[in-house]
Amino acid sequence: MANTEVGAAYVSIIPSLKGFGSSIEKDLSGVLSKVTSVAKKGAAAVGAAVSAASAASVKSASDYEQLTDGMKTLFGDASSQVVEDAKNAYRDMGVSANGYMTQVTGIAASLKKSLGGDTTAAAKAAKMAMGDMADNASVFNTSLSDVQETYQSIARGNYQMLDNLKLGFAGTKAGMQELIDKANEFERAQGRAGDLTVDSYADIVQAIHDVQTEMGIAGNAAREASDTMAGSVDMVKAS
Repeated sequence: MANTEVGAAYVSIIPSLKGFGSSIEKDLSGVLSKVTSVAKKGAAAVGAAVSAASAASVKSASDYEQLTDGMKTLFGDASSQVVEDAKNAYRDMGVSANGYMTQVTGIAASLKKSLGGDTTAAAKAAKMAMGDMADNASVFNTSLSDVQETYQSIARGNYQMLDNLKLGFAGTKAGMQELIDKANEFERAQGRAGDLTVDSYADIVQAIHDVQTEMGIAGNAAREASDTMAGSVDMVKAS
């Protein structure tokens, strides 16, 4: 009786298992196919990322060469100092070398003109201006590009964006004169001449520096770069 039941069970079960192995093989094949597809896509994504990074690196290097050539044209013998300042801008201002030189290009002509063509003095003033821009943006949490645009606008004799600096002066020529007057008071208190004028762009750059120094803003970008997480991240990105 038992053998008869086993035999019946065999006859009943075995036919139902036909194709079961092939089904498993089919399912496994599908899984492996998906895994392979994902792996290929992952590899492709990594390859694309590496390719994009390489392209960006090449473009950055190309831009750097063009910008350094531009500094030679704008600053002559003083260009080497500007390029050196640009290389250190990531540390002092959280700005890349290319970003530094790009911005300096926008204010160089006005600085040189107001300094009687003295390129060495213009290079020093440019560095001071760039530092003040970074300090202002870091203190007031303003977009650095907006602050840079303000400096370029003022270089063209347009004072409407002065209030972007948030120093308490209206965006008018009268507001700029008030800033100049405040800076002259500060300079005289420091034993300096205090003869800055609104008609000189270099004087305006110096006046903004003086006011920000008096307000305790000067040097803030460099302090943030070394003391805060956000500043350190910006410094690394710029480098």
